[in-house]
Amino acid sequence: MTTPFFDFPEGHRPRRGQLMASGIILVLFGLGFGLLSVLYLVMMPTLMGSAMSASPPPAGPGMPTPASMASLSKFMVLAGVVFGVLSVVLLATGGGSMFLKRWSRPLSLFIAVVWLLSGLNTLVMNLLTSANMRKMMAEEFEKAAAAGGGAGSPAGMPGPEAFFGIMMVITLASTFIFGVILPAVVLWLNWHRDVKVTLDFCDPKPRWTDRCPAPVLGIALAAAFMALCAPTMVMMPTFPLFGKMVGPPVSHLFIGGAFVVLAAIAWGAYRCHPAAWAGALVVVITFGASWVVSSQDLDLWREVYASMGFDEVMIEQSMKSLETFLSPGVMWTSVVLYLGPTLAFLFWSRRFFGRPAEAA
Repeated sequence: MTTPFFDFPEGHRPRRGQLMASGIILVLFGLGFGLLSVLYLVMMPTLMGSAMSASPPPAGPGMPTPASMASLSKFMVLAGVVFGVLSVVLLATGGGSMFLKRWSRPLSLFIAVVWLLSGLNTLVMNLLTSANMRKMMAEEFEKAAAAGGGAGSPAGMPGPEAFFGIMMVITLASTFIFGVILPAVVLWLNWHRDVKVTLDFCDPKPRWTDRCPAPVLGIALAAAFMALCAPTMVMMPTFPLFGKMVGPPVSHLFIGGAFVVLAAIAWGAYRCHPAAWAGALVVVITFGASWVVSSQDLDLWREVYASMGFDEVMIEQSMKSLETFLSPGVMWTSVVLYLGPTLAFLFWSRRFFGRPAEAA
C-alpha cells in the first residue's frame, strides 16, 4: 500500500504517472529479453541438435561443420545468459518503478543512460558502414543472378538498390525508436526532482541505493554486470588480447582474474572507496587498448574463426563483414563514441568517491 498524497511536500508535485509509464516500458523490454533468453538457451540449441541428429549435415565448402555448429551453440548460450540477466534487471526495475520503490529511480537512470548511449552508437555505426554494406549486398545479388543464369531479380521483386534502401530505412528507424527514443523517454520520466521526492515520500525507508551517490552507484552496477557476464566467456575457445590469440588455460586464468577485479571494483565503488575509481579507470583503458591493438590485425580474427571450426570459405565470408566494422574510420569512431563518454563520466564522478551518499 502506498502513502496517500494529501500531505505531499509543499512545492512539489507527485509523479506517480511518470513512474508507472517508465515501469511499463522497462517491464515490456524485460519480457522481450526474457523471451530471447529462452529462445537462445532452450529452443535454438534444441532445434539445432534435432537437425544435426536427424540427418547428416550437408558437406562442402562454406557449409556448417559440426565444430562450427558446436561453437554457434556456445555463443547462443552466452547470448542467452546475458539476455537472461538483462531480463531480470529490467523486470525488477520496472516493477519497482510501478510500485513506487525508491531504489528503482537510480537503476532506471543507469539503464536509460547505458541504453541511450548504446543506441546512439549503433545508429552512428549503421550510418558509417552503410556504404560497404550496400556494396556487399550488390555483390551478393550479382552472384545470385550469375548462378541463376543472369536472369536478375524475379519479376515484382525489388532490385539490390531498392532492397538495400528498404533494409536501411527499417534498420535506422527501428534503431532510432527502440535505441534512442525509448531510453530518452525513460530518462526524461525519471529525471525530474519531483520523481525522487515522490519515491522518498511513498517509500521513506532508506534502501541499498542510498548507500552511495547515484553516479558512483552506476559504476558499481556496471562493474557488477560485467563481473556476472565474465564467467560466460569460458565458452569461447579463444579470443584476442592485445593482438595475441589466447586460449586455455591462459584464457581461463584471465577470465577468472577479470571476474575478481570487476567484483572488487563493484564492491569498492559501492563503498565509495577511491581505489575502486582508479581500478575502474585502469580497466576501461586496458580493455580499450586491447580492442584497438587487436582490431588492427585481421589475421588474428581469421584465427578466431578457425578456432570455431569455420572452413576457409566460411572464414572469407565472415571476414568481408568484419573488415567493414574494423576499417580504420569505423574502428576509431567506435573507440571515440564508447571510450570518450565513459572516460569523461569517470573523471567527472571522481569527486563523489570518498564521500557519504548525497542527493543526486
